[in-house]
Formats: sequence, C-alpha cells, structure tokens
Amino acid sequence: MRGDNFDLTQQKRAFLPKYSIQVIKNLALPLDNSEPSKKPFWIVKMSETALPRRRFLRGEFLHSLQSETVKVQGFQGVRPPWAVSEALFIQHCTACGDCVKACETQILVQGQGGFPEVQFDKGECTFCQKCVDVCQQPVFRPVSEIAWRHKIDITNECLTQKQVECRACQDSCEMRAIRFVPQLGKVAQPSLNLADCNGCGACISACPVSAIKLDYPQE
Repeated sequence: MRGDNFDLTQQKRAFLPKYSIQVIKNLALPLDNSEPSKKPFWIVKMSETALPRRRFLRGEFLHSLQSETVKVQGFQGVRPPWAVSEALFIQHCTACGDCVKACETQILVQGQGGFPEVQFDKGECTFCQKCVDVCQQPVFRPVSEIAWRHKIDITNECLTQKQVECRACQDSCEMRAIRFVPQLGKVAQPSLNLADCNGCGACISACPVSAIKLDYPQE
C-alpha cells in the first residue's frame, strides 16, 4: 500500500472496531531528499463512530474501506477557484473549512472527506479571491491564472427544446458567453461561446430546469 522508505507516521492508527473510516488520496513523501512518488496511495482517517466488533470481524470494515476508496477516487466535481491539481489538493488541504466560511456567495461546501467543493446550484462564483486569501496551505495557484478549466453544456432538458421561451442563462451571464439565435417559426435557441466562458456558474443556478451541466477536463 505504501512501499518502502516512506514516512506515514501521522497515519499510523489501529483499525479499531469503534471507528469508521475515511479514505483520502495522497502522495507518498520520501524520508530522504528524493522526489516524492507520483503514484498516489490511500490514507485511512478514522472517526469515532460505532462499528460493532462482530461486523468488524465479519469483514464489513474492509468492505466499507473498499466502498469509500471508490468514492474518493472517483470524485468528479469542482474544487475552489485556482485550486491546484486534485492529487496535490488532497495532499495539502487540511479540510479546516476556512475557505467555506470565507466564500461570499456561499457556494463552497465541505464535501467528501471534509474537502471543499463548489455547488453552483447555490449561486455563482464572483472570483472575490477570499478563499485564496484565507487559506494557509499551498493548495492554490496564482490568481493571475485561469480560475477553472471546466466548461458548461446546455442539455436537451433546456426549455427551448420544448419550444418554451426562456433566456435565464443569457440574462445571468456577465461574460456574454451565451446568446440566443432566432429560429424561423420556433423559439430562439441558445448558442455557447466557450472561449468567453469563465466557469463562474451563474447560468447553472439561474436555469429553472437545471438543464446546464459542467464538462470536467481530464487531469
């Protein structure tokens, strides 16, 4: 699970039946001055909730461990703006919640493992940088860089596909990345200019039928 010559002292805890598990993706840190391993491993954090001894001995602990690993490994969502790569973010973030409290539009929540993630259905990002300013860990890139690489996609659930007039997404988009093209004998249809989209998420919360989804880039 961890290989030789790696210091995992802080993660050495007994798998006691009274604990439940939380699996976190991390990078192995070497004891010497060599480069850190690029191959991730899984840290098991323990929280004090009941796990009966009989269930533990029956192997339900290991089954839970496997399930939680899949949840964290398969995370697909949005970290705060200007966040570093997912592997580095999970390695350095302490899940303190400071950025969640600092978010002026309250779109940051503590998700799986307590790590912050964005929920655009709550509102939009104003790029106020408060999450960056309050954080004491190296989990953010320079704010001079692009905040996010995700883009939006308007699905077939859009009201205009049902010939219902709606331009809520266009009205919410300050970047004018969404415009509506007139159609002969039909309601105007949305057209995206992804080059102008900054990923703020305003259109997502504005859509009355939740027809706007995010496309996540591959790391």
